[in-house]
Amino acid sequence: MPELPEVETIRRELHALLPLKIKEVIAGKYLDTFLDPKGLIKSLANSVLFDLERKGKYLFWHVHLSSKNKNTKYLLSHLGMSGRWLLHSDIAHLAAHTHLTLSLIPVSPADPTQLPLPIYLSYIDPRRFGKIALLSAQEFLIIKNNLGIDALSTELTTEYLSTIIEKYPRRSIKKILLDQHLIAGIGNYLASETLARAGIHPLRNGKDIKAVEIPKLKTALFRALTVSLRRQGVSFDGAYKNTHGEEGSALNKLVVFRQEYCGICKVNKVVKIFQDGRGSYFCPHCQK
Repeated sequence: MPELPEVETIRRELHALLPLKIKEVIAGKYLDTFLDPKGLIKSLANSVLFDLERKGKYLFWHVHLSSKNKNTKYLLSHLGMSGRWLLHSDIAHLAAHTHLTLSLIPVSPADPTQLPLPIYLSYIDPRRFGKIALLSAQEFLIIKNNLGIDALSTELTTEYLSTIIEKYPRRSIKKILLDQHLIAGIGNYLASETLARAGIHPLRNGKDIKAVEIPKLKTALFRALTVSLRRQGVSFDGAYKNTHGEEGSALNKLVVFRQEYCGICKVNKVVKIFQDGRGSYFCPHCQK
């Protein structure tokens, strides 16, 4: 947590503001020891953020080191368990656990007669499992190519799902879905929701998944992603908020994850078990 819908929500909100010039890099208490031991992020003052892409749960800002230096670097962000980016206009009172703040100004203000006011973008992470790193083009490609097909990509076909399921016959279907080297972006709640909508029990192994179930699995994943994206993600335990500090509203639209009754049959109680150290939610009536 956050998973693909939450990270994509953040990407869309920030991408709409680009391009932005980094006027100042303001280090939090743990920036050097937790996020940036090499001190590379501090060198981003006067650089330009001109694009922002996502793959899986990763964000990658495309950065020009200056308006004249078009050598592209990449600022990686992974939110871990509790990381988030917050836009704000006042730096006087930073939120607790703020590890990095970027003072930003628009590169081309809509009204050229007006001086561009600073926009502050802060990275907040109470549990400190997130990652931020400045990458070269080569490092960027290595990390990006090491991830599996993005869960929203048209490359995630029924044939691809069949291939990876057949490759791991003794691995549980939920563990296959969670493997970021196979499919990038699915976390615990999306895996539970996908399997519920597909009618597949999370403990079933790859060898037990029938060919006729794989198209259902693909459709179920797309539906689970769509439900969450439309409502700007899922928030629970105060962990995820968008860049405006607002919680996603998709939790009450989920069918099994953190639900008392199954949202599909609407009769049976949802069962929670622990699988590979994580809670799996399923309906024993709907999922076989």
